[in-house]
Amino acid sequence: MKILHTVPGIWKNTGGPAEVIPLLCQHLLSYADEVSIATLDGDLSDSTINAEREGVAVHAFPLSFRFSPRYSSSMRKDMRLLIRDADIVHSNSMWEYTNWCTCSESLKQRKPYLISFHGTIMNPRQNWRWKHHLIWKILTGRYAQKANCLHACSKAELEAIRQMGLKNPVAVIPNGIEIWEPLLDSYVKEAVPEFTGKKSFLFLSRIHPSKGIYDLINAWHLLGNVTEQWQLIIAGPGQPAHIKRLTRLIESDTAQSNITYLGPLFGNKRIAAFQAADVVVFPSYTENFGLVVGEALACRKPVIACHGAPWQELLKYNCGWWIPNEVDVLADTIAAAMKTSDAQRDAMGCRGQKLIKEKYSWENMASKMMQTYEWILGGGRTPSWVEFCRQS
Repeated sequence: MKILHTVPGIWKNTGGPAEVIPLLCQHLLSYADEVSIATLDGDLSDSTINAEREGVAVHAFPLSFRFSPRYSSSMRKDMRLLIRDADIVHSNSMWEYTNWCTCSESLKQRKPYLISFHGTIMNPRQNWRWKHHLIWKILTGRYAQKANCLHACSKAELEAIRQMGLKNPVAVIPNGIEIWEPLLDSYVKEAVPEFTGKKSFLFLSRIHPSKGIYDLINAWHLLGNVTEQWQLIIAGPGQPAHIKRLTRLIESDTAQSNITYLGPLFGNKRIAAFQAADVVVFPSYTENFGLVVGEALACRKPVIACHGAPWQELLKYNCGWWIPNEVDVLADTIAAAMKTSDAQRDAMGCRGQKLIKEKYSWENMASKMMQTYEWILGGGRTPSWVEFCRQS
């Protein structure tokens, strides 16, 4: 089978999709004859570069128009040939020219296609602007309705898909999580020296209001002297306006000496930050999956996550805290985490890593996706993870 994935951008600063899409493609190589990615050129993520080394064909097209919807004339010319040579097409995201070109050309050639939204369909009332609603009505929504299948990373994303009126079959397959080899302590101390001296909470995600980062700062300030023996380390990319607001919040209280912003971290430095932290905090408001939660658990770290991230398993497996998106509750939970012993946190981390190994291996997720492709192409028995719209 020849599989083509298309995605507008898999650049270092674009978050989870830039990691999970190349990793999925890399693991699909175990089952498919050819796996290709068509994307826009730029500072490609480490996962993309590694996937290309492993045999994934990466076609990176130069931008003709840098601003959204990021048009590429060379992509428009070559997409027809790439889709012609593929057996199945998998479009990732929904708002850019790459997505519209993929779906339009697939329909013209009568090639089956699947769409992964990667969270872009979550909570449209809060997250969409007027232009998103317009684009959904005239372009994206129509292409989504005609897809052979849709992909959701969680039951929460499945529910969001149904709330948009889409009746397609939906394959509910979570992202896989890598289990990284532990880094040497000497490297960790050199890569992220800010973690030395005090026990640390880590926030590692995009700096954006939807990620709950400002709630986290406010919760930390509420705790006052309780945080004296601890520090809060913040890392992640963000737009200048959001970084400026973050800096102002950090500096607005005497607790500022306990809060450090490192900027974005990539590759081994990102792994080192997880490894050096004592607890990872992720108070996001809207997530289709919440990759950072899984990555932290894979590194044997307990996690505080809010209900915006679909990680109820933190409670079920006793490997963290899953709480409402409320500043007071977040502050109380941070205080409770501070009172846990090293042994208790280590035990929570071990349970978390066991959960990831058992339920979120990339081999398992790639196998499920491959079986979904085979079902779309050839019919037969429906995979158990494919959900159909219930008729009212």
